[in-house]
Amino acid sequence: AAPDGQLSAPEGIVMQSNGTIYVADTGNDRIQVFHNDTFARSIGSPGNGTGELSKPTGIHVHREGGMIYVADTGNDRVQVFHPNGTFARSIGSPGNGTGELSAPEDVHVQDYDIQYIAVADTGNDRVQFFHPNGTFAAAIGSSGSGPGQYRGSTQFDGPTSVYFDLGLEVIFYVADTGNDRVQMLSWDPRVRPIVPRVWLELITPDIILSGPRSLAEGGLNDHHRIVADTGNHRILDFDPIDGSIRAQFGSFGAGPGNFSSPKGVDMTWDGEFAVADTGNNRVQIFHANRTLKFIIGTAEGNGTDARPPPAPPGNGTDARPPPAPVAYTCSVSLAAPDLDVSVRPGEYSQPVRQTVRNSGNLTFAAVELSATPWRAAGGAPAAAVLPASATEVSTAGAGGPYAPLANGTAAVASDLSPGAEASLWFRLNLAPHASMQGGNAIVQHVTYGAECGIRP
Repeated sequence: AAPDGQLSAPEGIVMQSNGTIYVADTGNDRIQVFHNDTFARSIGSPGNGTGELSKPTGIHVHREGGMIYVADTGNDRVQVFHPNGTFARSIGSPGNGTGELSAPEDVHVQDYDIQYIAVADTGNDRVQFFHPNGTFAAAIGSSGSGPGQYRGSTQFDGPTSVYFDLGLEVIFYVADTGNDRVQMLSWDPRVRPIVPRVWLELITPDIILSGPRSLAEGGLNDHHRIVADTGNHRILDFDPIDGSIRAQFGSFGAGPGNFSSPKGVDMTWDGEFAVADTGNNRVQIFHANRTLKFIIGTAEGNGTDARPPPAPPGNGTDARPPPAPVAYTCSVSLAAPDLDVSVRPGEYSQPVRQTVRNSGNLTFAAVELSATPWRAAGGAPAAAVLPASATEVSTAGAGGPYAPLANGTAAVASDLSPGAEASLWFRLNLAPHASMQGGNAIVQHVTYGAECGIRP
């Protein structure tokens, strides 16, 4: 197990005004709790049992009760813990049906009211709402990139974050990651089922988002709403009225105030904010004036030394390029569950999203996917194995274009650096297999192989 206080690809983060900081230590399959820059305790351990975690990403701590909600992404569920870290209950189960989840990446509770628990059901391209007891309440969204101004037409592509605004209206923001935008929606809580009635796409002529991942608000005197603009390695402060950008902070790098694929943000009411600097395996804490306060998760310990690393010996005139990576073969197993999809009578199944994530310190090149061919289950004939050509994969999005797996294998990513990830979508093409139409289908044993590089 990794040492206490050390982080591997952290994503979700909660920062409280009393100095308590909760971090979803995604690569280490645990939640770590700090008091300021000092490690306090750990919640969870790797696994799929009660209270165990697999690649947890989102985390929410309820303001009044102190209950800890964790998006247990790899286990397709949300787990709830008591304030002391003991397991309380689980919400959701793997699948794409009502109340079922696929790789959920965030959870947020409507504070001060606890009417709804919102879950970014990332793999199913939707947001689901649950009652406080964990029973299903409603779902919003479908796969796509279209606008959502009209009731019931909201579309998402891999939403990774959901956040309730604390205003008088029931307003929430969704980081629509695959569509490079943030959507703002609201509903009248007296109306059932829940339907969005306001839509805002966070984009201006001068600011274009790249894979936004997390949302937060804070600051009493100068109210802020911030988003982690992950692909652009920065944090943006946006106006909730028109979506314009009021300020931006950060740039790519490993020094103080620099970021590498930041995936989590949070802010207190006094304006201090935290950034899960995912690619740098650390969390940075900033004062309200954006000066660095301290760092958690550096190689030296708990991160109290915020100075940049020392320069290498010499006078800086050596302009030789860095040594080339050492390449070798490795394999990556996601321990992914079987993927269940419903097949439309006709030709294609609904696409199912999977993510290849490099949460280690390697550089992946030419990542290839292999999968057992699809088979029908519950159709006619039952449990018949299909040729590998029936399985199609896309790296461009749910809408394709798709290509068949050649002998069950396809390249899905290249140059996947530490902290980076690549998405792919499966679907079943039944057009050449008419006798198989109208059933259900599963694909089993999804694994990845890669040529890896690590610098000497």
